[in-house]
Amino acid sequence: MRYSASTISLRQCDSRQDLQGGKRLALAWRLEDQLEWIWQPTDVQGNDRRWSILCGLSLKQGRKLPHLEIRTVDHFREFIRLPDGMRMEEPPDVEGYLDRIKTQGQRQRIYVSTHDGNLFALSPNDANPPAPPSTHLSHMVDGLTNVDQYAEGVFRDEVERGVTQIRSAYGVMDLRNIQSVRAVLPEAQQGEQDSDLLIDADEGGVEGLAKARDPLRLRLQRSFEIVLVSGPVIRLEAYSVRNCREWIDKLRALVTYWTQRHKEDARLEIDISDVINQRPQLTPRLPKRNNDNGGSTPPEAPRDLAASLPSLTSLYRWCALSDCKSVIKSGRVFMRRGFRGQYKLVIVAGCVFDRPDLATKFFRMSQLVLVSGHLIQFQVRRSSTLHRRHWRDISLLDAYIYSGYLAALALPREELNYGDPTPPRRYCDGLEADEPLEDVLFMLWYRKTRTSTGGSQASQVPPPSAKFKTVVFKTRNKVERNAWCWALGCEIEKVVRRNREREQQLRETGGLVDISHS
Repeated sequence: MRYSASTISLRQCDSRQDLQGGKRLALAWRLEDQLEWIWQPTDVQGNDRRWSILCGLSLKQGRKLPHLEIRTVDHFREFIRLPDGMRMEEPPDVEGYLDRIKTQGQRQRIYVSTHDGNLFALSPNDANPPAPPSTHLSHMVDGLTNVDQYAEGVFRDEVERGVTQIRSAYGVMDLRNIQSVRAVLPEAQQGEQDSDLLIDADEGGVEGLAKARDPLRLRLQRSFEIVLVSGPVIRLEAYSVRNCREWIDKLRALVTYWTQRHKEDARLEIDISDVINQRPQLTPRLPKRNNDNGGSTPPEAPRDLAASLPSLTSLYRWCALSDCKSVIKSGRVFMRRGFRGQYKLVIVAGCVFDRPDLATKFFRMSQLVLVSGHLIQFQVRRSSTLHRRHWRDISLLDAYIYSGYLAALALPREELNYGDPTPPRRYCDGLEADEPLEDVLFMLWYRKTRTSTGGSQASQVPPPSAKFKTVVFKTRNKVERNAWCWALGCEIEKVVRRNREREQQLRETGGLVDISHS
């Protein structure tokens, strides 16, 4: 009877609609800051998972019991609140061909595309631009295609196109690192009548340059600059003066939105970390004064860990399960290859990202971008304007992730000193952490492969003796570590389900050892 009641509740959550905004409800298991959605009704072989609700009991750790909760299915929020209280919608992404003007005057043709607060640079040969409007218009005029099915197909194609662009990008820039976007000549960005006449006079391209009295000045009017927080300036030239104005306006809106968005996300992560750790602030804060009697406000009571944390859904969004975005998760983590690889200490925008007492060691910061079936790495360097990608991304086919104490045991013994206290750390966005190494560490085992994860790969099953490669990641705190492990684990499971025939053949590979003749 208990199982039947649970099944009815799950079906009700799938069918009922939240009255506010039409959001769907779903069941999830929560243990402190970890959240596990009940989202797969069948297993890898396609059989019904009659134990789907009970799977969350595996989260039990000693006396810590998981809680079964009903939560709203939230996707990536597409708006923010500015400091003045105004609501700002997420600006649309921008992409197109540009010419990069280098210091010595050389010109480099590039394709620029923005995704999830990052600006990706691609070679024109790998641009994969969107289909022209005439393609969609022909389907609308035809009238033989179901509108809903066609819209869903277009949406899925756009998501896949974004994944292809990100996998083909040779560099990335975080929009938070952009201080300003400006025109090279002031008259090109002024909204006066003279500026409008200048825009209309430029036909664009080579034809516009041939008709211009001063082609050099026209090139400057088509150009704009991206000023980075660290000081370097990137000059780009658009197709026409009108396109230059559009690039400036759209990039400014994206920089404003994503800078504020990352601040909100950082505050949310700080609040979740403070609630979970149940400890006072590492950096003392002045108490707030009460204007009525001049006294300080009493400290807040500690939060109940058994109570629900609605803000936790922002770290475990349904987008990672439904493939509705090209970028599943992105962010910066420490990385090294192998168990005995070296790290590099990296200082970005004047902020030290790790413990000052470990300055003798070398830490390397990487920008990770998780897309469908692959983990892409970009090496962060302070002196570079674009973070260059590693020459090969990590395929999540046959990958395995593990973390915590089990991952720490794989490290050399000299790196684990359980008797030494862990010094506190404070980061430039206000995040404070004092977790030990085993709470911020996770490792990824993977195989080097050049094949795609889309479609059947039953003929490419590696032998059981095939070697794995290991990459070690370290986050800033435990909350970030758990969110990354969850996103990677969900994507690994989706890769397995997309290759069911290969997975079945892999299960049947090998056999029992015959010891009858020994």
